[in-house]
Amino acid sequence: MKKILISLSLLLMAVITLVSCGDGNRIDQKGEIAIPQEPTIVGIKSVPGGAVIKVAIPDDPNLKGVVATYQRNGATVESRISRYLDTLVVEGYADENEHDVVIRSFNANDDKSEGQTVKITPLVAPVKTAKFEAFESFGGIKIRITDNPTLAKLALVVQCDQTNPDQDLAYDQRKWKDVSTFFTESNSVVLTRRGLEAVPTVFAFHFRDDFGNVSETQLIKLTPKEEVALNKKLCKHYPVGTYPVDLQKLQPGADNFVNDTGGGDVKALFDGVYNGTGKFFLAAKGNPIPTWLTIDLGQEASISRIATKPRWDYMPFQSGNVREWEFWGTDVDPRQDLINNPANKDDADYQSRHGFSRGWFMIAKGEQYKPSGYAPDGTVDGWTSEDREYYLNSTEYECDNTNPLTPRAFDKIRYLRIVVVNTFESWQYKQTSGGWFIGEISPYGQIY
Repeated sequence: MKKILISLSLLLMAVITLVSCGDGNRIDQKGEIAIPQEPTIVGIKSVPGGAVIKVAIPDDPNLKGVVATYQRNGATVESRISRYLDTLVVEGYADENEHDVVIRSFNANDDKSEGQTVKITPLVAPVKTAKFEAFESFGGIKIRITDNPTLAKLALVVQCDQTNPDQDLAYDQRKWKDVSTFFTESNSVVLTRRGLEAVPTVFAFHFRDDFGNVSETQLIKLTPKEEVALNKKLCKHYPVGTYPVDLQKLQPGADNFVNDTGGGDVKALFDGVYNGTGKFFLAAKGNPIPTWLTIDLGQEASISRIATKPRWDYMPFQSGNVREWEFWGTDVDPRQDLINNPANKDDADYQSRHGFSRGWFMIAKGEQYKPSGYAPDGTVDGWTSEDREYYLNSTEYECDNTNPLTPRAFDKIRYLRIVVVNTFESWQYKQTSGGWFIGEISPYGQIY
């Protein structure tokens, strides 16, 4: 038995040796394949951070693809295309200097042609052209990122200084703490960082791209505004109009909703109960769309954001769940304002203000976000478990006084008007009336 095992072992070793010697230790060997012909360079176009090189692929059955080889940040990198494509992208430069790029064809064994060298001169990289503005905000800071027309993948790194903010120190003399890293591929976006102390703080900002390039660091001193949750026990419905009422007889700008007798009262919006026990507000099916109701906050405040919750676990992204919102505010008694400053149909802003008297101004607006996205026509094409989980959590609508639509977003208000622009049902079927429901409303901001 031993002799048989030894013989088999020797035979196996001999086979392995022969295979190894014959293949030159290459497990990817596909036999001898000729070096493919060189591609023809058709054109070179400089782009931000690199270049686009157009090639003509020769009619060579040995050619599998084309590769561009170049040096970037001290490392050798490649950009490859198959024989069925004709455009190589060279990217990742943070300068506008001239660089060499070697263009080669390769075969199935990755044997490359001798190649030819071309010169490229990148345009200014997105990491250097992107801009930002930083603003003091409630509970933190807001950052507006702009000037990224190529939609490059960028990260904005934010740090805060732990030393005395009044000291005139260079970056490397300060004690830094990481605050956030914001990732974006947008040409214009506003981002928020909350949870920061309402004290003067020196922040550092710089952009970073996927290739390790960074922009110059900018230091900005900001003081986040104090933000608290408003006491919802003080909130109450403040009807502008008499109920029950014939909607056709209402003055323009008065509340135009009708409560569903089988649903919860408006106070359910502020009771803090959101657990499936039926504590939600339900409006009647005959409500006009858009529709609105008025709330007395019971306190004067600047509103920073409004969090909403839907009816508990009921038809997510369907039916009478609210799709688009507007939130309006005023510090004037809306009942008296309706008498003293009635809506004027000749006003250019009459329709955009829903006929509200001039005491009202918009503080926020937004649409219900759906993680998996909407169908191409904007309708709901089913929903996932992630969608449902997101939906049941609060959706927050930011107040932003840098938005041209809401320049008075942070003005002091006493009264809040909740406007249901449309529901998922009315949006899809373009209905001008319908029922709707809301689980909870939670305003945040600074109390006076």
